[in-house]
Amino acid sequence: MWMRGRAMSVAAAISGLLLTSFDSSPPTLLRPRALTPLEATPAVDVVSSADRRAVASAVDAFVFTIVAVNTGERVTVRCPPPAFDPDATSLVAARRLMRALEPDREGDIDPRLVALLRDVARATGGTIELVSAYRRPAWPGDHNYHVRGRAADIRIPGLSARQLRDVAGALGIKGIGYYPTSKMVHVDVRDVAFGWTDWSGPERAP
Repeated sequence: MWMRGRAMSVAAAISGLLLTSFDSSPPTLLRPRALTPLEATPAVDVVSSADRRAVASAVDAFVFTIVAVNTGERVTVRCPPPAFDPDATSLVAARRLMRALEPDREGDIDPRLVALLRDVARATGGTIELVSAYRRPAWPGDHNYHVRGRAADIRIPGLSARQLRDVAGALGIKGIGYYPTSKMVHVDVRDVAFGWTDWSGPERAP
């Protein structure tokens, strides 16, 4: 009798665990989320002291690729934990890739712009195709966001310009220009939200 009662108690406990293991709340739409160290940490139930170094080294950097459509050049940007900011070597390579052409000239690229591209790459899972970034001033006092190294015109293979624009908006990017004819999206790191649509065709960037 005692054994039967104990068996029933164990069965009830297991049943309770099963009931609490499932979330009956309705599913929510997936949204782009900020990078966190926790997301990069491998799931481990029990870690012995001997395995701690191996587990720590398994926390991978987030890596994405930028390809310049005008030159075919390619840069791999590495964003190591815990902050997942682009590392110094990647920023130097990105500055070179994002230069103005004809004549060849590099400009200061705001690290926030490279971090913005990281967020787009992470949200889409795609390669950043760079149409234009830094531009030489067109006149004295030209303060365009491209001139200041704070803007990029981009595409993502497999996404329409409209879809990419919507991704940028969902990420909270403030400056968004939608170019449906050129099939690209302008993104920048301005502080006040501003968006526009431009149906004109491609221009030769200075």
